[in-house]
Amino acid sequence: MTWFMPSYGRPQRMTELLKAPGGWPHVIVQVNEDDPALSEYRVVIGPSGPWHLQVVPAGLRCSDVHRLTYECYPYEAVYGFLMDDLWPITPNWAAYLDQAAAPRYFAIPQGPGFPKRIRTAFAMGGDLVRAMGSVVPIPLRHWCEDCLWDDIAATLGLMRPVKQAIVDHRNFEFGLVPMDKTYERGREFKDEDARLFAAWMKSDERTNLLKRVGALQEKAA
Repeated sequence: MTWFMPSYGRPQRMTELLKAPGGWPHVIVQVNEDDPALSEYRVVIGPSGPWHLQVVPAGLRCSDVHRLTYECYPYEAVYGFLMDDLWPITPNWAAYLDQAAAPRYFAIPQGPGFPKRIRTAFAMGGDLVRAMGSVVPIPLRHWCEDCLWDDIAATLGLMRPVKQAIVDHRNFEFGLVPMDKTYERGREFKDEDARLFAAWMKSDERTNLLKRVGALQEKAA
């Protein structure tokens, strides 16, 4: 599997995160080509270590990058998704999530949202993503993608919580760190994304997606 981490305006985090006791797998760090700190990312993401830089088009937000991930890597057995404000606690957490997600489930570690909601690191089976048609199948920009995944997982019984993996999420929204410019940037689309998600919940598009994913589960049974 491959792990993906969108990051914006926080090149210093690439060094700070290396101190996390749980360690890191191979991670593709996805940085916008218009990020003012791109040159600093290029310095701190060297040829050794867990980080590997992918420069993505200008103007993308988190959900855009998640959609692009599937476009660039359509054949992964498992997709892992990270944020640059996570803090893994237990060794081998990534391997545990990989095993739990393959090939058609969501897998989450202990942390915010456990055991039913995606609010920290998570993995998605590749067959699940392909049945959905995308990691984020509606045009959200930043918000509510976790609510969409939670809905799919809860409706079809696809969440696999992994107790032996612990990954903390040290996020402003949880009151654990101060607001910064990256968090402020992410709030721009909050209302519009909430509107899009609410409309999707009542749509034929949701019904059809659930049928496709449900058929995948039935075929595998």
